[in-house]
Amino acid sequence: MSGLLVQDFREFPAAFIISVVASIGMLRSGSIFTAFFVQAIFKMYRLALVLTDSYSDDSFNLVRNGFILVVFIIGVAGAALVYLFVKNDDSRKLADFRSELTLRQRLATAFSTFPVSAMVCFCILAAIIRIINI
Repeated sequence: MSGLLVQDFREFPAAFIISVVASIGMLRSGSIFTAFFVQAIFKMYRLALVLTDSYSDDSFNLVRNGFILVVFIIGVAGAALVYLFVKNDDSRKLADFRSELTLRQRLATAFSTFPVSAMVCFCILAAIIRIINI
């Protein structure tokens, strides 16, 4: 759903991956604040890229690529440290949810309701209109 809300097929992969990372973090930590932090960090990273793209100097491209590399290395190192040193503590979860319905049944129910299916259709239509107008 988050990927569809960007309404741009070029931004869909990034939005989808960030949403998956945020949801996994939220499920593992048991707090919705994890998803907020992941989204906020991604938005700050994109803002930094937009600001670096605003310079038209040819030598600045090297600085931009260096910035991307440094952020990537810091992210990989941070993820490795968290994976190695943070113990999986199940007591931090807010709730343990178990559904009587299978995942397929829950998705079928979600898409059969009007608001979800209408939003998906409007988002896809808006993305197609943007592609046609470009």
